[in-house]
Amino acid sequence: FYSRAIANDSGFYLSYLKRAIVLIKLQHFERALLDLNNAIRKGGSNELILYNRGVAYMKTGKWKLARKDLSDALLIKPDLAEAWYNRAYVQK
Repeated sequence: FYSRAIANDSGFYLSYLKRAIVLIKLQHFERALLDLNNAIRKGGSNELILYNRGVAYMKTGKWKLARKDLSDALLIKPDLAEAWYNRAYVQK
């Protein structure tokens, strides 16, 4: 579904975000990173994109990048509990 939406309108960043969330759940982290980077390029940089990219970086062992994205997500939305939890994990 999201791939079709992207094919119809590749400028809509939310389609990239939603497909990336599915890819993370399927443990396709590198592919999710591509979509999350596209979402940012297309004009999105909200806490959900940054949080999910932080998770994907964490799952691929890119700890510094994960910490930065999770911290940036918290700057936008300080009450994002999942970001606090994951940022604490990557700071170990």
